[in-house]
Amino acid sequence: MSFGLSLGDLKSACDLGFLIYEKCFTQAERADVKYLRFGRDIQSLSKSLQQLIDVTENARDKRVRRPWASGEDDDCRADLGALAEVTGDFYGTLRECETLLNNRAKFGRNEANFVYNVLWHTSTEREVNNLRERVHLHETKLFFIIKPFEIQLLIGIRSQLIQLREDVEVVKGLLVTLHKNDTLERTARQIHPTVQMDQIPGAIVDRFLNALGINKPEHYHDIAGFPLKEGFDALVFHFAKSTVEFNPGVGLSQRVPQETQYINLLKSKWILETLKASSHLSAAEPDSLWNNYLGEVEMNIVEEYRRFETRRLVAPPSKDITRLPDNCFSIWVVEASPRPPDLAEERPLEDKILELTLPSPAAKTLTIFRNSDIEFRMVIAETLADGMNKIVERESIPINMTSIRLIPAYTIHGSTPAGSKSVNNVLLYRTQDQAALWQYLKNAEDVARFQQALSGYRVFYDTSDVKWSLNGSKCPGKRGSGRVQTWQVKRLPKLVQNDALITGQYALSPVPSPQSASEKDLRRGSTGFSSMTSYFSTSSMTSHITGNRGNGIAIFPPEPPVMVIYTLCEEKYTFLHLELSTEIFVNDQSCYCKKSPTTCKRIVLEAKENGKMNIRKLSAQEKHEKGLHSWDLARFRLPRHPKYRDVEVLTKVKYICLDFATVAAKEIFRKELAILFTHVRDWELEQYWNEISKHQKKSNAPGRR
Repeated sequence: MSFGLSLGDLKSACDLGFLIYEKCFTQAERADVKYLRFGRDIQSLSKSLQQLIDVTENARDKRVRRPWASGEDDDCRADLGALAEVTGDFYGTLRECETLLNNRAKFGRNEANFVYNVLWHTSTEREVNNLRERVHLHETKLFFIIKPFEIQLLIGIRSQLIQLREDVEVVKGLLVTLHKNDTLERTARQIHPTVQMDQIPGAIVDRFLNALGINKPEHYHDIAGFPLKEGFDALVFHFAKSTVEFNPGVGLSQRVPQETQYINLLKSKWILETLKASSHLSAAEPDSLWNNYLGEVEMNIVEEYRRFETRRLVAPPSKDITRLPDNCFSIWVVEASPRPPDLAEERPLEDKILELTLPSPAAKTLTIFRNSDIEFRMVIAETLADGMNKIVERESIPINMTSIRLIPAYTIHGSTPAGSKSVNNVLLYRTQDQAALWQYLKNAEDVARFQQALSGYRVFYDTSDVKWSLNGSKCPGKRGSGRVQTWQVKRLPKLVQNDALITGQYALSPVPSPQSASEKDLRRGSTGFSSMTSYFSTSSMTSHITGNRGNGIAIFPPEPPVMVIYTLCEEKYTFLHLELSTEIFVNDQSCYCKKSPTTCKRIVLEAKENGKMNIRKLSAQEKHEKGLHSWDLARFRLPRHPKYRDVEVLTKVKYICLDFATVAAKEIFRKELAILFTHVRDWELEQYWNEISKHQKKSNAPGRR
């Protein structure tokens, strides 16, 4: 907004306010209450600006047009210029509101680009409150100045008329006659009975004087030179928070306003008197609007005192007033400094997918935000006690899964290089600067969710103390022991607002019944990324494509579940990765179940005839802990890692034997594997073929080419 203020500036600000309200508030269905109140404040300011525009245009249209007059004169620019200093930069405030709404909240929009759903961030509340205060201050000042401004414009128009002198003479003669007959004063007293505004107690005045030195404007030096603009801002700000906000009840106790409201009324009276005695007001031009503005506020202050005089309101006890803290006696209006973005708050284009509490004497949390399929942001926040205050320290760590190694230290027996237990530890290793970021989590459930957030796979089942061998070999490197996990393709969904911290709510081994809700959820969430770095869900397995021969539909096959063995091969940490495609099955004829079914602890996984059992093997570069930083589980994540194709493939494996510690452990794994095959792999494949069949029927229907 340019200064001085023009009618065009007013219209621009008004249009912006109504545009913000229309686009962001009129169709919001599921919005926070504070968000809706924010909208009403913006709408109210826009209406006040429209009222000021109407007043200005009305005066402009009634002005006497002179051929030698400038266009600025016709547009009331000179009158509006004096107004700009009083109203403040309302256009700048509205622009900040627009920026905040665009950057600090997430909206769902319909086809017309109207907001219909709002995700409002609780950590933005202070910034919203600051803007609401500024919007409300602009609106209140406009309320007080519009009427005297309109009167000033109309008086200016009247002064341009030829008959003005005669009218003034007539009025002057009438006033002289009334004054001689003592009629003027009696008439005024009948219309506006005098209100006695008591003197403010000296103790309270002293506290007002002491507050003048706190957060004072740069050009304020003494009370005699009380500044007009900052003083008027303070007057309007505190009066708006005075007893005008109080609606009394019937009983005596219900007619007593809050102590802070009453002190703000006294403060408003004191600021008004100080402004009227200011040297700056005395030095103002004779036609200055400052006297009119102050007179308008004074009338409202008198009305508030009238409520006390007529006993509609009752003043709080003086002892309660004197006990108020010093901040209740503050004078100057201080705008809050812009708050930097909260690291733990969702940013535009981010989804919060995980929030965990960490094992720590202090309150410590870990939050993961997803920017894209490979870009994440991890925030670690710790709340520390500093006497009576709490300090929250936050660290934001960017994660790119093409350059960060995901090292499952929790699968290692023994100790980490740091000497602490590695039971629930995950290591993130940044290859650019070789920085090791250890994450110590509370339990196995949190470890599984952390791994799922970054890998795109849900740990379907997890068991340890399993011996394995390839083709039944006893050669080193082809047999060993370790931990076995089965994975289901399922990336973490976005957390809804106001979710509690997720701890202990994740079951590693769901065992759904054929018609249970958990099975439906299992199916619905089990789809994920295709090998073409795209992903589909069971509700949408297709993608529309456009080619040289016209439009078409691409149908992607589902990604199969996975089995991963964490082990040692030739003293190096190693992953054995097997996709559990439909060619893979459990061969009951190859274990010991025929001879001794009650004691057999073995499960044999084989490929069907002419099928392939491509086991991928990835080992650390060095032995034991020296190679830990090169042992990267992220190579097997979805979407596929750029180096996934570089992983060694063991092509000559025909079967893999898994020997469990107990028969019961074997039977549980067998049951979980059957559920994974039937309710995830086979069901998804069935949906895939059904989708192909459906589109083939459509393409072969009569009338289609």
